[in-house]
Amino acid sequence: MNTERNGSKRLPLLIFVYLWLVSAAWAQVSLTLTTKDGKSKFRVGEAIEVELRFQAAEPGKYAVWTTSLVRQVRRPEFDHFTVEPGAGVADPLVDSFAQMSGGGGRPPRAVPLSSAPTVVGLPMNEWLSIRHPGHYWITVETTRVVTTDNPSTTLTLRSKTIEIDLVEPEPGWMVGRRAP
Repeated sequence: MNTERNGSKRLPLLIFVYLWLVSAAWAQVSLTLTTKDGKSKFRVGEAIEVELRFQAAEPGKYAVWTTSLVRQVRRPEFDHFTVEPGAGVADPLVDSFAQMSGGGGRPPRAVPLSSAPTVVGLPMNEWLSIRHPGHYWITVETTRVVTTDNPSTTLTLRSKTIEIDLVEPEPGWMVGRRAP
């Protein structure tokens, strides 16, 4: 009887079962990144509004922070956007000197998730400034989701990639508009 050989056959099975259980826990919450209204073509300098859509398979087990919709600090609190290609993409607040935090008062509560989407709208231009025309792939990684039994326990979720095109603005397009 060769127990070493039998043990080596069980190890891949145990790893598979463990990974399946872990992925099943993470699959209980989904994140979808979209542009507002499904728009995919923008002018350089135009505001790019995105939506993070959160859903949970088990209602009430998870919640999402919907606050801090405007980025006011050098380091984003919940969300990290990635754009490819990265050439000509910059963090518009990288030169911001001070970290600013919210005011006093009652702290906000995370919104419980269910099978119906909870939407968080964000002005992506506050995280990334895309300065050249082209075709771009965007993803977001967020720590907005928490467990309701322990709100200090966050889940890190990563979206699938969305694609957008940036084109040169027409002459005079920016006249009378406020920059994002």
